[in-house]
Amino acid sequence: MTFTVNHVTYGQIEYTENFWTGKKDIVINGVKLVHVKKNKFVYQNGETKIDVTVQGNFMSGAKLVIGSETVEVGQKPTWYETACSIAIFVVILIWGNSSYLCSIFPVIGGAIGGAVSALMAILNLQAMKSAKSIAAKLCIWIGMLIATIMICFLLAALYVLLLA
Repeated sequence: MTFTVNHVTYGQIEYTENFWTGKKDIVINGVKLVHVKKNKFVYQNGETKIDVTVQGNFMSGAKLVIGSETVEVGQKPTWYETACSIAIFVVILIWGNSSYLCSIFPVIGGAIGGAVSALMAILNLQAMKSAKSIAAKLCIWIGMLIATIMICFLLAALYVLLLA
């Protein structure tokens, strides 16, 4: 995921973070920063070296501390984006552990259902953050919720077929 910010002092700041590995890259005015430690970088502008620290990540909202200034490069998720993403996980958690609900519409629960719903919740949060309008965000959430339920249903059906 890449975020681009125009800053008054430092110009164009480009922050890239890999979704799967967490690897971060920062480019300020076309100069790629040197990676020193996990969240520490060095910006070399001529003979001047400035320490840059990354706080947070693209999911929780990333900030760069450049010298004594703080630059927000990734926005925090809104409360409803977080609530919708947690709801995906909670629905499968409750449904998969209720024998009555599973007798109506079976879904896989336990570790497999938890892993699937957690992955879908993370993907949902990322997709909702990239959408602009609230209506689009809610459509993404409903789609992800239905997709999660259907994946867990198909896994439950596969599980029953393999045991029978």
